Amino acid sequence: MADVITTPGPDALRPKYKRVLLKLSGEAFGHAAKGGISLDETLSIAQQIKRVVERGVQLSIVVGGGNLLRGAQFSAGAACILPATADHMGMLATVMNGLALQDTLESLGVQTRLMSAVKMDSVCEPYMLMKATRVDGIYSEDPEKNPHAVRYDKLTYQKVIDARLKVMDLSAFDMAQKAKLRILVFDYKMDKAIEKAIAGQGIGTVVGPE
Repeated sequence: MADVITTPGPDALRPKYKRVLLKLSGEAFGHAAKGGISLDETLSIAQQIKRVVERGVQLSIVVGGGNLLRGAQFSAGAACILPATADHMGMLATVMNGLALQDTLESLGVQTRLMSAVKMDSVCEPYMLMKATRVDGIYSEDPEKNPHAVRYDKLTYQKVIDARLKVMDLSAFDMAQKAKLRILVFDYKMDKAIEKAIAGQGIGTVVGPE
């Protein structure tokens, strides 16, 4: 994901939306019906993005990777490649597109940040998932039903699975586990909860790998 922020500029196309999450499919980076990355297509996208952010829009971009790799190609007759491995290959493809878009935007004078759930410190920044909820972390049982439930400061993915703790949707949690994405669950009703969570002040429960 590339986050782009810039100052407003005069233009006839006054933006209706000030903060936008834009999803770009991988095909947008290649020529029609062809794979790979087209520098011309990438530049065309970057020029449009530049004009948008110059109008004062705060823009985050989620980049696909279908022009380089599709998970469907492993869904049949590819038992030698595990689904988790195929998912990681797809995530690497999105990073490749993100790097192409980042450098193109930077060459146009647009400041960007590239982030990925897959840890690659030399090319992009990691991020953490924060889940704001109604309780101050993850408990052994529902604390609203059992006042003696035990709250955890830290948990592993396996502990959550084995104990069947209800952290979030199972498929979403499965994706986070495969990506080794740390999750912070905290109570959004606490005073300055979001600020404290982002500051790393030790509130809530952290779920991560071993």
